[in-house]
Amino acid sequence: MVIPATPDGAFPNYYQHTDVEFIFRQLAAGESCALVGIGSVGKSNLMQFLTRADVKERYLGVDRAPYYVMVLLNPHQLIRPQKQVLEMTGESWPGYEIMLNRLRRTLAVMIHEGIVPDGRDEQGDVVERIAERYNLLFDTHPLLTQTGIRQLEDAVTEVLWLDRRMRIVFMFDEFEEFINLPAYFFQSLRGIRDDYKQRVMYVTASRFSLPELVAQHKPEPKDVGIMEGFVELFHGFTHYISRLDTQSARASIERLERRYNARLQPNLERSLMYTTGRHSGLLRRGFRTAIRIYDPSAVSDDTLMNLLLQDRGMIEECQSIFDSLSEREQQTLRQIVNNQPVDESSDALNTLTDKKLIAKTRDNPPRPVLTIPVFAVFISQKV
Repeated sequence: MVIPATPDGAFPNYYQHTDVEFIFRQLAAGESCALVGIGSVGKSNLMQFLTRADVKERYLGVDRAPYYVMVLLNPHQLIRPQKQVLEMTGESWPGYEIMLNRLRRTLAVMIHEGIVPDGRDEQGDVVERIAERYNLLFDTHPLLTQTGIRQLEDAVTEVLWLDRRMRIVFMFDEFEEFINLPAYFFQSLRGIRDDYKQRVMYVTASRFSLPELVAQHKPEPKDVGIMEGFVELFHGFTHYISRLDTQSARASIERLERRYNARLQPNLERSLMYTTGRHSGLLRRGFRTAIRIYDPSAVSDDTLMNLLLQDRGMIEECQSIFDSLSEREQQTLRQIVNNQPVDESSDALNTLTDKKLIAKTRDNPPRPVLTIPVFAVFISQKV
């Protein structure tokens, strides 16, 4: 099957090149990867983007790409049994259920579209066997419903045995939701990884780093110790998602123009990219305000900024970004916006830099400034 260079209506395969290149470089080396990004920066879009066949081909090469099974796990699709049901199934059941279900579905689609080799071996159809294992999770016998880890292990084994080049990447979007699963669930995922080393990988996307999430959600020393093995997989492989580069921002605007059947004048496009700092969520929301401007040729950056901050949706997007930060990060941003002294060695300043929310000026000495003008004004109005 010939995979189109860019699916209709989708982002071009060069979208967010720096981020995507880093991720696939880790996966090609058999390493897991933790993605961290501020609110509405486009984490979910990026995770979905990584699953595309043409994107895999661009970064892994035509020969390797078909053998990477990218299993996207959306926490909004988790089954959440009632407490009395979990007493029978075990509290890790929702995690194993979604991983088995999405592994089966992803492999079935790839086989149907001719992306991967035939999913059959000497024992028959692998997808059908995974479905049989999946169905055991719904058995009425408590012992069978609690064998999720064994069913997942066997399903992974059967997929990898299809061809020595097969790789499986489980991708946890909005990892904040998944981390509420029991600590031993993640310990079992580390066990699967240990069995297959560079053939099973994990990608997580979240607003905070994994150690921060463990501290927030698993404060008990016992849980911290259990989680340590899983978190260790990502040591040295944490990547902070960038704001859109100029090419990707323009691709996003073009996509919105097609969607709304409206075109921005060049000066307004430039001003929109500047005021929103090419932040994905702010750019998308700001576009809706920009296309309603009666005389775009007369709009300055300051004028557009004022118009954007009169829009309830833009204010909510800015609030979402602010809420995605720790209290120390929020306080540091307030200090920067109000030109107050900032501790140059503080962890908050370092993480805000990692998250691409602040940068240093070329002054002597350099000083920190926010990289998203409309967000800076929002904060100044908030305090």
